[in-house]
Amino acid sequence: MFLKKIIVWLTVVLFVLSAFKYADSRESEIYKAVYPRRMDITDVLTVNGTVRENNRKDVYSETTLCIDSVYVKEGDMVSQGDILAAVSKTEGISIAIPSEYIVNAVLRGGVGEAVYCNAEDGYIRSPMDGTIMNVNCRQGEKAGVIVPLFSVSDLGDLKISAQINEDSIHKIKEGMSADIYTNIKDSAPVKGEIVSISPYAVRAASLLTVKENPAKAEVLFDIIDRTENILPGYSVTMKLITDTKENALTIPYEYIQQNDKNEQFVYVLGENGIPETRIIETGYELENVCEVRNGIKESDLLLMCNTAENKAVNIRVKNANE
Repeated sequence: MFLKKIIVWLTVVLFVLSAFKYADSRESEIYKAVYPRRMDITDVLTVNGTVRENNRKDVYSETTLCIDSVYVKEGDMVSQGDILAAVSKTEGISIAIPSEYIVNAVLRGGVGEAVYCNAEDGYIRSPMDGTIMNVNCRQGEKAGVIVPLFSVSDLGDLKISAQINEDSIHKIKEGMSADIYTNIKDSAPVKGEIVSISPYAVRAASLLTVKENPAKAEVLFDIIDRTENILPGYSVTMKLITDTKENALTIPYEYIQQNDKNEQFVYVLGENGIPETRIIETGYELENVCEVRNGIKESDLLLMCNTAENKAVNIRVKNANE
């Protein structure tokens, strides 16, 4: 009999404890939470650019020529005065260069300084020290004056051309340093700097969309650290630090929400466990965090919740700083 009473009392106690536990589980909520953190932040402007030759000469003929021999190929190193081809003059009407060379010139560009030769001694010579970039002639063919026969470039003198939106131009100035990144896997960035900024911006027209394109200004970068990973025509990315702010108050992006008035806000743990809505003013944006200039303090505990109900709840904060 005594044992039965003990069993009954234990059953009652367990039932009561279970009821309290169930009620607690219904009233309690576990929120992910974090405190704002002080850190030094930088405003980084990222732009894309194209490597181009800064010292290139395109060799044209003044008259139609017959190409007797070609002594160089693309990629060869030459010195000023080296013979590039042996030629002889032809009589009559000028004959255009074959169409494949015209296409080659359009795609790869005759973008250098035009140099004209008369080949009076029967040879075309290099106008400078450099690398042969284009060869637009073949032995036994006739070549006219439409496109350059040869292009020679100094690959030690390259520039990077970038188009920067008008709303970002005010952030940069000549002499500002930049980190240059190539698309080559595992390649380290190299240093560069701004050498010129166009005094005007151009708005590109588009036939594919009615949306107005932003106006852009051309910015030229010098490459301080020479590397074989940067060659003419390559696409590169530049990162420029335009501003630095010390001891800024920051919070993770995921805690920031937006109301129907386009105001940014966060939930803060208030008195008696009531989540409070705080309108905030944000500043610089980094990869995972954002600067907060007004609206919260360093001691405020932010809550990751999706409710606007202003009622007290039994909140248990777990790993608040993670």
